[in-house]
Amino acid sequence: MAYQANRDGNQNEKNVGADRVRGTANVLKHSANPYAKAAGVATSVADKVTKGKSSEFLASKMPKVLTDEHDLGKKLREAASMRGYQNVPKSSNNSEDKQDSKSPASSCSSSETSNDNKEDKEDKKDNPAKGVLSFLGKAAMIKAILFLGLPILIIAMFICLVVNGISGFVGNFNDLFGISAITGGETGNVNSSMTPEQQEFYERVNQVKLTLQSQGKNVDVLKIVAVFTALKNNKANIDYSSITTAQIEEVANSMLLNNQYDETTFKNNLKNNIIPKYLPNSTSKDSIVNEIIKSVSDYNDLVGTTDVNSNSSSSSNCVSTDTCNYSLKGFSISGKGNILESLNISNLYVRLMQCGIGNGHNYGGTFGKALANEELVPFEKYILGVAYHKYESGTPSEAIKAQMVADRSFILARHADLGGWRTLKKENGRWVLQAASCTQDRVYCDPDKGCSSNDAEWGMVHSGLNNANGYSKQPLSESSTLRSLAKDVVGEVLADKQGYVVYTNSNSTDWNKFVSLANKGYNYKQILVEVYNQGNRNYGVSNLLKGSCSKTTSCQASGDYASWRQNQGPWVNVRLGSSGRTIKQIGCLATSVAILIAKSGVQTNVTPFNPGTFVKAMSKAGGFGKFGDMMYGPVSSVAPNFRYAGQVYVLGEPESQKLLTLGNLLYTGYYVVAEVKGNTGQHWVAVDSIQNGVINMMDPGTNSTNMWKTYPSRNTSRFVYFKAN
Repeated sequence: MAYQANRDGNQNEKNVGADRVRGTANVLKHSANPYAKAAGVATSVADKVTKGKSSEFLASKMPKVLTDEHDLGKKLREAASMRGYQNVPKSSNNSEDKQDSKSPASSCSSSETSNDNKEDKEDKKDNPAKGVLSFLGKAAMIKAILFLGLPILIIAMFICLVVNGISGFVGNFNDLFGISAITGGETGNVNSSMTPEQQEFYERVNQVKLTLQSQGKNVDVLKIVAVFTALKNNKANIDYSSITTAQIEEVANSMLLNNQYDETTFKNNLKNNIIPKYLPNSTSKDSIVNEIIKSVSDYNDLVGTTDVNSNSSSSSNCVSTDTCNYSLKGFSISGKGNILESLNISNLYVRLMQCGIGNGHNYGGTFGKALANEELVPFEKYILGVAYHKYESGTPSEAIKAQMVADRSFILARHADLGGWRTLKKENGRWVLQAASCTQDRVYCDPDKGCSSNDAEWGMVHSGLNNANGYSKQPLSESSTLRSLAKDVVGEVLADKQGYVVYTNSNSTDWNKFVSLANKGYNYKQILVEVYNQGNRNYGVSNLLKGSCSKTTSCQASGDYASWRQNQGPWVNVRLGSSGRTIKQIGCLATSVAILIAKSGVQTNVTPFNPGTFVKAMSKAGGFGKFGDMMYGPVSSVAPNFRYAGQVYVLGEPESQKLLTLGNLLYTGYYVVAEVKGNTGQHWVAVDSIQNGVINMMDPGTNSTNMWKTYPSRNTSRFVYFKAN
């Protein structure tokens, strides 16, 4: 696929086949069919024992079967895609770190060493098949058989069971695949078959969704369909053709509280109203409710998406950001043809640029210069902000989604058409796209801060409300339907038949067509294909391609850990390794890292977890040098899912650049400790968040929270960052 993220274009056929075998085995292990499950476990264990040789051998024995031209090969590809088995090259470090993981850094008075532990802990769950193979593997002869014989023995079972196993496994989610295909949702590249009755039912569900969305109501089509699937499975007297629009609306409305999805409300209405209506004699209402919720959760896990409507423990002081990785083949520019430009982009940001004189209007700035006092904007947030600027209540949801995809395609390809200061390139380890913050490119309105302009609405627009002489717009509500619509199409772009991203250059005429077609019942994919395959917009659009996207969350501290101090509490006299020095004396870095581990919520190997127990566990793991200098690598021996990722030296840089560097780390989902006395002494703090240009910290030495009010910005010398999985 030309636009599939993290795909190595030079991957050889041998590795492709082996990856498909591994992906299929992983799917089979989750199958309800015991024979298919056994085949999956056997294949995975053999692969582990032989260090990957068995999957390569198995692939080599059926190369024709593994091609996409073969029906089984297609299912293998679908299986590998569903479980995420793609050949992913190692991503480059985004830091400016010039030291290796063993170089020393300070711990309040001296320096700390990083010995990055690279081995993840093995899954220790008991597994009879693994036990047998481990026993057999002790004999050299049997091990040789495992290397060469086991793959041959399981080929027959693999061939016989793979179609049945995958089909049965996928069949458990047949309705969810079907509704996703109709509504343009994620299907994990699985092509589901459906009867005419099923298709008509899914289309009725989609129409109910569109109707309710036009009324500002946010419903989940997966859960609507899951309800009727569960009712049918429990012998309710319904079928696809008998389920009416009114019944679908009833289920849809049962999940709403104040026009937004609420899981508690949904569960209560299912138990007390919906299920008794169709299954009046049922004594297992709670289990049916759990079946409905679990089926959607399992489906999202299978295809690699997140349930955007699920309730979470995150409070309102958390900000979630979608990030996508893109592998681009090039761009299709009208009048210029296909422009080959192979790009592998991760964690893309947008730099908002000034606007000068253009289209007969003086925008008040200078083309080619960055807009003052603006941070780099995460790309998916930028797309949401462009949509927010245009957004009007009552606009059809499918038209908005079509516009988001068109704008994403346009702005990615803009530099390939115009060049000059409009660039898409890597800067200091991160990808940055430059675009004018006016109608010369796209008008961006910050969804979290609002936006304003000293000119008209279509002039040069700034984030925030400080330039409101001509135009302003308040921040977008956290519960706005627009935010959920953006999640529906995150990472999607238009591509032609050769896989080149289409330069849509959409305008008001296109927008009017989007709205008109949406009002006729078209979904956003149908709208885009219709508009960009006719007249002077005949771009040969074939399909939508999607980047590999994930969510990062940044939260402001609210737990007890925010009050941990190195000079207060039962841990003050705990020694750092064999140094003889205590947390109270030099433990600011260890305390700061402990604070961030607690904030991240990852599991630890010590209970209770606090600076004292953290330092004791680190000492046992060799986490401190003879002077009390702290090692970064052993941190993951205490918190396996919290790992050192890198460091950036910023001493001597202007305050604005330091703020930008730190903001990018936080937006990317890293947990950061800052060295705040780098040129006058030694002290470390845990960074909490950035709000309106103010860095909030959790200081192990004081009760202050404003980092640069307490410690002058000129003394900030380094950011060390960690990743929580």
